[in-house]
Amino acid sequence: MSSVVCLDVPVELLSSLTVAQLANIIETQGIEAPPSKLSSQARKKACLEILLCDVRVVHPPDRTAKCYLARLRLRWWLRSDSIHKEAALRRLKWVKYIVSLSQDIFRSLGVGVSRGACEACYQRALAHVMIKDDYNTCMERTVALYYPPKAHHIPNKDAVIQGHVHIGNNRLDIESNGWILELKALDKELGMANNWQIRNYLRHTEYTEGLLLNFNQQTGKVEYRTCFDI
Repeated sequence: MSSVVCLDVPVELLSSLTVAQLANIIETQGIEAPPSKLSSQARKKACLEILLCDVRVVHPPDRTAKCYLARLRLRWWLRSDSIHKEAALRRLKWVKYIVSLSQDIFRSLGVGVSRGACEACYQRALAHVMIKDDYNTCMERTVALYYPPKAHHIPNKDAVIQGHVHIGNNRLDIESNGWILELKALDKELGMANNWQIRNYLRHTEYTEGLLLNFNQQTGKVEYRTCFDI
């Protein structure tokens, strides 16, 4: 009698597999895979629908696989040519510096430091320390948004002449060392909406590197994510 093996596999990991790999997983469960006469894209979609029909959320979330993949990706990057290696080490050093500063600030100020303005307090404290450490730092720069989106190097005057319409403004929390730093003080973990916010900031500016920081008011810990527009 064969035993059934249950594995908790991240959805994004399944999406990265080939059609043949997905079909093999389905067949090992005793289920007939979608017919090969379908197009590759349609067959992959059908495979994912079969595998994800019983998807469940693991509580607490198990990020072991995701961390493992990140380590593999980083290891490959460090083994590539020297330019990529230097860029990776430079980014890691900067992120470590900012996260370490943020954690020190969070320990000092704590949660609920100011009613309705926690994010601004952490922002000013972080910028203050960075300036003391001789990093040129700018706060609250306004970035104009246009539709259709314009390239950052096009002046606003030329954008209007070319038919772009000004639809609003964004404010960048902190700019320093070629990075955009976006700060949050949420009562929950960072979500996809926050990811898209920092990505859009990179799209509408000359920056290619962003760091999202969350001074989590529920856990008392600093959560961070990086974003690159390469």
